[in-house]
This record gives sequence, structure tokens and C-alpha cells, in this order.
Amino acid sequence: MNSRRTTVYAIAAAGLVLLAVIGIQIANYTDLSQMQRMEAPEEPEGRSLKPLSKPAAAMAEAGGESGEEVFRFSDRVLRWMIAAMAEGKGAIGKEAVLRFRNEAAYLDFLANARANGVRLLGKSDALRSVRLGFDSYEDFAGLIDTLNPDDLSAESNYLVSIPLPPESGESPGAGDGAVPFGQGALAWLGVTGDHSAWGQGVKVAVLDSGVQEHTVFGDKVIREWTMVYDAEGNPLPVDPEAGHGTAVASIIGGQDGRLPGVAPASELLSFRVLDNNGFTDSFTLAEAIVAATDAGAQVINVSLGSSGDSLVVRDAVAYAMSNGALIVASTGNEGVGQVSYPAAIEGVVRAGGSVLVSVRSAAAELYTLPW
Repeated sequence: MNSRRTTVYAIAAAGLVLLAVIGIQIANYTDLSQMQRMEAPEEPEGRSLKPLSKPAAAMAEAGGESGEEVFRFSDRVLRWMIAAMAEGKGAIGKEAVLRFRNEAAYLDFLANARANGVRLLGKSDALRSVRLGFDSYEDFAGLIDTLNPDDLSAESNYLVSIPLPPESGESPGAGDGAVPFGQGALAWLGVTGDHSAWGQGVKVAVLDSGVQEHTVFGDKVIREWTMVYDAEGNPLPVDPEAGHGTAVASIIGGQDGRLPGVAPASELLSFRVLDNNGFTDSFTLAEAIVAATDAGAQVINVSLGSSGDSLVVRDAVAYAMSNGALIVASTGNEGVGQVSYPAAIEGVVRAGGSVLVSVRSAAAELYTLPW
């Protein structure tokens, strides 16, 4: 069972090996802060929550005008959230994320959160966002109607997870012809000599299931943060079988002389965002991206994916990039024919086995790398 689990993890993580090298070498040879500065993303067309005009709001309260359908702010928000669940985007029931457009509105909401009839499950000062839980959509709609739609946007909170094992449910995975790298990944990358100094001075954050103690890391000190708690607010005990994050971290920065990582000298930062079943949510992922950026990570590895396009994750990605961090995210492991998030966000380096060859070729043309 353990060998099968290790093979699955290796397949899921293999697509990130090359991109981790690229990220580390770019951090060494280029100025990321100039390459990747970008403005905060605009909300996608069709999702912008523009406030109703006063006449329209009055009509909505009165039930609308003949021949014209007018919805209150809460109506529109609930329609989007219900649609997200119906479309199978992994929207979490009875949860929502609010993003505030100014500091005053954000602080005012926090000051009155207890009186709003919802549960505050999380907050991000850097993103001016909150994660809410509620017992009924009616309660949530009542809260939304007390707020000024000029000041915020609202969306679902989405499930984020590690890739399913090949041929699980609707996840065909790598396919029948897939061959795992095994111990040949470094040779395939052209790494045949001493690369023990690769990654020196570079901080790589691994957002995953956490990194457990293992001889593969030698004497490397791995700083750790956890964002996974039980109902009492205590850190959730780690399941020793939940080794996805350990496998990913070893591929990036392992120091075992028999099979070292691609950047053995890199400093690893571990951010545990997954529960013991391999799941997290988009808000927690966004929090971790911000925390990794604030901790000085130059490369942020996200071997996770979601089918839901979260605006708060887009905000977190923009925050990281504006501070010079390179984000590498996996996609394609499930074999479902679509790019998952956050890999689908512009500026994020997408990693997947099917694109390794083309990415390697493009990297050789764009950057001077010690292949």
C-alpha cells in the first residue's frame, strides 16, 4: 500500500520538478520583482458586483417593475453561489467569502461580525477578506442586504485538493501509457554532475499536507506553519500516512546523496493547508500564499488544484507576484482536460507531465540554466 501511495505521489509531483528548478534558477539569475509586478486582478466579466441604483433598489424592494427583472444584491450573490454548486465547481455549502474594496468597510464589518448572525471562520488583513459560515442562506442573504454593495464582492469558498490517484472516479489520471520517472528524473533533466549548491540562498515554500521528519532531508532545518485546526482551534494532528507534502518537498530540496532533490541547498518553508484527507479550501490557500510571501519565499509550490475560480486566490497570487514571488502550481494530473486553479491564473507557472518537454525547451531559450 505504501509503495503504491509513493508511486501515486511521485506521479502527481513529477510535473513540478522542472518548474521548481526553473523557479529557483530564475530567482538566482533574474530580477523577479521586475518580471512579475502586476496590478490586482479585475473581477471576471459577468461577476462584477455593481450596486443597484437607488431607483432599481426601490423597485427590487417593491417586487420589480412590469417587464423588467431587477434583483437585490443578495439575490445576485445567491444565484452565483447556487450556480457554482450546481456546476460541480467544488463550492462548499453554507460558506462564503467577502472581499472588501476599502479598509474602512473591512474594519467596520469585523467590528460588527458577532452581530451579523454568521460565523467568522477566517480573515485576511492583507487581502481585506473574510471567510464566513452560516446555518441558512436566508441568514446570509439578510447579512448581505445590510452591507453596501459598493464596498465589497461575495463569492463561494471552493474545495482544493491533491490530485486523485489515477483512474479514480472521473479522474483518468496520467493514462495507460504513462511511465513514472522513478529514479530517472534528474537524468532526464540533464542533471548529471554535482548540483549540491543548487538553490543556495533561495526560500521555497511548499503549500501542502506538511513536511514530516525524514532522513531524505539530512540536517536541513524546515520551518513550519500550520493552517489546519480542529473544532477547538488546536492544530490538527498529522496522519503519518499523509505524505504528499513530504514527497513534494523531498523532490524539491531533498539532500539524500542517493537521490537528491533538484535544489538540495534551498531553504524549505512548509505551510500545512491540507487536512488528513487531502482537502483544503480556496480561502485557506489564499491565506497560505500571503503567509509564504510574508515569510520571504521566492518560489511558492502549490501541488494542489481546484475547479473553482476563486477571486480571493487571485488576489493572493497578485499579492505574491507584486512582492517578487514565483508561484508554481500543478495541473493535468487528473487527466480531465482542463486547467485547474490556481494554475489557470495568469502569471502562475503551470506544471504538468504533458507540458514538461515544451516547458523545458522554452526555458532553455529564455534563460541561461545549467542543464
